[in-house]
Amino acid sequence: MVKDGDCIYLDAGSTTFEMIDFLIGRDVTVVTNGLMHVEELVSLDLNAYILGGKMKAKTKAVIGGIAIANIENYRFDKAFIGANGIHLKDGYTTPDMEEALLKRKAVELADEAFVIADNSKMHHSHFAKMFDLEEVTLITDYINVEEKEIWMKKIDVLEAKKMIYTITLNPSVDYIVELDNLELGELNRMGNSVKLPGGKGVNVSRILNQLQSDNCALGFLGGFTGRFIQDWLAHEGSKSAFTQIADDTRINIKLKHGVETEINSMGPNITPAEIAHFFESFDVMEAGDIAILSGSIPPSLGSDFYNRIIAKCESLDVEFIIDTTGASLLDTLAREPFLIKPNHHELADLFEVSFSSVEDIIPYGKKCLELGAKHVIVSMAGDGALLFVGDKVYQSSTPKGSVKNSVGAGDSMVAGFVGTYEKSNDVLESFRVAVATGSATAFSTDLATYDAIQKLIPEVEITEL
Repeated sequence: MVKDGDCIYLDAGSTTFEMIDFLIGRDVTVVTNGLMHVEELVSLDLNAYILGGKMKAKTKAVIGGIAIANIENYRFDKAFIGANGIHLKDGYTTPDMEEALLKRKAVELADEAFVIADNSKMHHSHFAKMFDLEEVTLITDYINVEEKEIWMKKIDVLEAKKMIYTITLNPSVDYIVELDNLELGELNRMGNSVKLPGGKGVNVSRILNQLQSDNCALGFLGGFTGRFIQDWLAHEGSKSAFTQIADDTRINIKLKHGVETEINSMGPNITPAEIAHFFESFDVMEAGDIAILSGSIPPSLGSDFYNRIIAKCESLDVEFIIDTTGASLLDTLAREPFLIKPNHHELADLFEVSFSSVEDIIPYGKKCLELGAKHVIVSMAGDGALLFVGDKVYQSSTPKGSVKNSVGAGDSMVAGFVGTYEKSNDVLESFRVAVATGSATAFSTDLATYDAIQKLIPEVEITEL
């Protein structure tokens, strides 16, 4: 947004003060009417000028006729303005007329103008109008989902980037062993072997990294196996805030001997103190963030543990995505998950029916929306996938390729959808990337890479049914 060589106007105020962190190391010129701003800018060795004029004692902001005359000497590439009120009818307002006049003049002198304001200013109005909604772009932390379409019709909005949190309650080290032949009761010598971090939420984090979507992995890790997973994620550039536990993270064995045999551990014992510490990690979440709940639950946590997490998300106004099956999934629909992604077999089991065609699936995808889900993706293997949103149903094509891996394809679809939607708010493009990402993982020996995903995106066609 800000480039070297820019001349910037930075309005006085607490929200615009936060903008200074983004200017560190930039070769820019900053003009401000804030005394606190100019002191901070100079301390950081930035090229800064302060307007002359009358200073308000409480806010240390320069305002008045002299400041307006002084600002006429400048032309700005970008102006960043604060606002006390943002109203659909009244536009951007402030309680001080002299402030309003200076802010208006700064916008007139800028090639691009932005208002930086948090969600608490929405729907508030003061008597001094600065400018109409259409004149500037709003940078804000969060707009309520139900109101977003209304605001978008009146205003250009840049929402502050939200964090995606993946939650893996029962991660694993997946030990994959290849054998020419498995003889029970005899000594067997392995061919190739590989150890990989496992767990559905861990998979989602790894794919989000490939998609360059900021995320943080949460859950429980312990022992040398936990360190293996944490080190792997750190090497790939993943952020994590796992709760450390005394017990070891489990190891799952996958034996490939013509067919594949899996031996999965139940998972570690997790203590009440460790559970309490886990919920403390939610304190950093903010309204509008997204939490992705996926994978199995260690028996020591109890079968209702996802409901406890969802309740915590609801208390923080954090959206949640849940990737589970059966009664656990059905029970969460009334809590309005942002996304669910059953495959067609799981959807049939959910409602105790069977499907013989795509047309059979559609009523039950719609039923998931009626029960509370906001978006539903139903994967159908070689028949592509279905997306249900609002009163619309879309079907995707399937990219061509050779299937090498069934592990993580569904997790990759979830990551592809949410990682793209967080950046674009475009549900169809998010669906397209989701299908490409799931296919790219299916065509790989491990999870998909960025290049593999990008290659498949143009192959995915979306049709409204």
